[in-house]
Amino acid sequence: MFAIKPSNATISQKVYMYDVQIQRAKRIVEKDEATGRFKLDSDGKIISSVENAGSAGFFSEGATTTTSSEEPRMRNRAGPLSRRILMKLKIMLENEEPPKLIFTDGTAKVYTPHPLATDLEHGQQNYSSGPTTQSSKPSIFYDVCVKRDCEEDFEDKDLVQNAWFKVQLTFAGDFDFTVADGASSWTTTSKLEEVAQCLNVAIRNSLLAASMMPFRSSPRMFYFRADANQDLIRRVLKNFNKEKTITPVLGVVQAARMTGAGELFLIADFGLGWAQREMLDGVNGQKVRVRVLDEKASTIAGIRVPSFRKRIPDNLRSTIESSLKKMSFHIEFEW
Repeated sequence: MFAIKPSNATISQKVYMYDVQIQRAKRIVEKDEATGRFKLDSDGKIISSVENAGSAGFFSEGATTTTSSEEPRMRNRAGPLSRRILMKLKIMLENEEPPKLIFTDGTAKVYTPHPLATDLEHGQQNYSSGPTTQSSKPSIFYDVCVKRDCEEDFEDKDLVQNAWFKVQLTFAGDFDFTVADGASSWTTTSKLEEVAQCLNVAIRNSLLAASMMPFRSSPRMFYFRADANQDLIRRVLKNFNKEKTITPVLGVVQAARMTGAGELFLIADFGLGWAQREMLDGVNGQKVRVRVLDEKASTIAGIRVPSFRKRIPDNLRSTIESSLKKMSFHIEFEW
C-alpha cells in the first residue's frame, strides 16, 4: 500500500459522471432504386445510417441475454464485449476535434474531465448536481462498430463480422476534486465514494489501454498477455510441463482507497492465475494450436474423459461444457 501525496500546487478539477446504456444496432446502407447501386456522398463514400435493432443491451432496463447464435450475447453486466465497445468509443472520442477524454473499464459508468452532452432544449450545456429526472438529464449518442467475436487486434480479425451498437451516455452528476497549495492531504467534496470509484475506473482503464487482460466480468486482477508473460516469468515457465494445456499467467492488482480525512492510498500487488493455452510447442520448435478434442491425451477442452467410445457421464459433461464456455475457438479446415 502506497500513500499518494499531493504536489505543492493548487489542483482543482471538476469530474463529470455519465450512465452508460448500450443497445444492439444495425447499419442501413442506402441504394439507388433505379440502378440498385449504393448511394455515395460528395467524398465518394457510401451513405449509411445506424439504427437500433432491438431492446437487448448492456446496462439498460429489461436487458436480456440472447441465446441465438445470430446475435451477440447481451447482458446487463460488464463483459468482454462491453469492454471492447467502450474502449473503442474512448479511441473515437480521442480522435475527435477537439479531442475528448473518458475513463471507462467497460462497466455502467464513465467519467470525463469535461462535459460531453448538450441540453438542446435550452441551447446550452446544462450540468447541475441537484436532483433531476432521468428524462431531463442531457444525453448524447454514439454509433460504435467492433468485431463481433474477437478482440480488435486479433490476427484474423478481417475474417470476423462487424457488429454495430448505439451507446447512450446520460449525465449522472459531477464532483470537484481539489487540493490546496501545500496541503498534506487531498480535499474533495462529500462525495468520497464517487471519487474512489472514479479513481478505480481510471486505474482499470489504464490497465485495459496497456492491453492487460481481465478474466472476469468485474475483475480485481488484470493479466499480462502471452509475450509479456513469457518475458516476466520465463524461469517459472521453463520448469513448467510444456505439454499441459494450461499455463500460469502473471497478474497485477491495483486499487485506490480514500479515507474520510482525504488521504489517498494506492494498493498494488502481483498474483498468478491460470489460463488455457492457445499454442503448444511442436516438432522442431514449431507452434501448434491446442485441439479442443485431443485423442492422444483423451481430453475434451482440457478435461480428461474415460473413453471416446462410451457415453460421457452427466457430471463430466457439465464440467466439459463449463470449460468450453471459457474458450475462444479458432477453426481450421484440413484437406
